[in-house]
Amino acid sequence: MSLRNDGSVDLILNLPNSNRTALIVYDNDQIMDERKRDELLARKLSGYWNYVASGAFIKKYPRAAGRELVIEVICTYPPTPRMGDIMRVRHDSMPSVVLPVTVSSIEAFYERLGIPFDGAAGLAGIQKPS
Repeated sequence: MSLRNDGSVDLILNLPNSNRTALIVYDNDQIMDERKRDELLARKLSGYWNYVASGAFIKKYPRAAGRELVIEVICTYPPTPRMGDIMRVRHDSMPSVVLPVTVSSIEAFYERLGIPFDGAAGLAGIQKPS
């Protein structure tokens, strides 16, 4: 799980108390070059959009059909200023497919879910949907 691995979804989570399924980007690499980090995230977000827009995601996870699909970018290091500006992913080729994006620290993500955060565990306490 990292920005460098743009060929797969890091984690999928049905968000509690909502009708949303989150495709998680786990940004746990210490990438000092902000431009490189932003480029890696853009590539990963594009891959997630392609996975959803192609229909492959719903084919693999049919229980997610009818749920709102969102992307959660969870950062173990502070996000870059550009990362914080990302609100959604869409492409002109298929403007009807829009994925909202939230970028936050891992602590803020756990807080939004109402789960106590154990810094040593990272995302280990989060379960994939079956």
